[in-house]
Amino acid sequence: MLMIVDLQNPKSPKEVGRWWLPGTKVGDDAPAPARVKPFDSGFRLHTPLVPPERPDRAYLGWIDGGIIVLDIADKTKPKEVSRISWQSLNEGFMHTVVPILDRGLLVASQESTKEDCMDWPMRVTMVDIQRETRPYPLAVLPPPANFSDLCQGGGRFGAHNINLNHMPEMSRVLKNTVVTAQFAGGFRIYSIQNPQEPKEIAYFAPNVPGNKGGAIQMERLDCR
Repeated sequence: MLMIVDLQNPKSPKEVGRWWLPGTKVGDDAPAPARVKPFDSGFRLHTPLVPPERPDRAYLGWIDGGIIVLDIADKTKPKEVSRISWQSLNEGFMHTVVPILDRGLLVASQESTKEDCMDWPMRVTMVDIQRETRPYPLAVLPPPANFSDLCQGGGRFGAHNINLNHMPEMSRVLKNTVVTAQFAGGFRIYSIQNPQEPKEIAYFAPNVPGNKGGAIQMERLDCR
């Protein structure tokens, strides 16, 4: 679940609100959501982001629950604004959702959790939220030309972390760019100047002696 905590007195933090996907709490009136097969990872919060320019909104990656946008203007009663479930498009595991609000976009990353591309394709998707109550996917970031080789190189290959653009100056620099970590794919950078036709513009994916198959396993990055 998401828990909102008041830290005005850091010596005495207090919970002020919480939210969970309806149907996932024992005793809910709502029915339980359908499970994702064969890669069932459950319905749970992974990464919450609250952009400084919209402190009344939370953008959440909810694993098999997909992308969730919450209205948190009233911290005691978070309300769902919209949700788009990746069950209809892929096999769940929504990891991180990064808003680029001045362009009406979300960058949404699913995590690859299986080795040897057993859960391919786990991708990074551009999502239009100009109407935040009706988000819809625009395009996926293209795979590397040698993605089949990366699948066979050992370890995991596919989407994982994306840069959060959390500092204002970095957000300005990267509003047309997505920087991703893709395990055996290393880190890869894409132009999203046209979000309907994202293009890879750079990558760094060296072989690493001693790793299974020599495959790097790049998990996280933070541009500064």
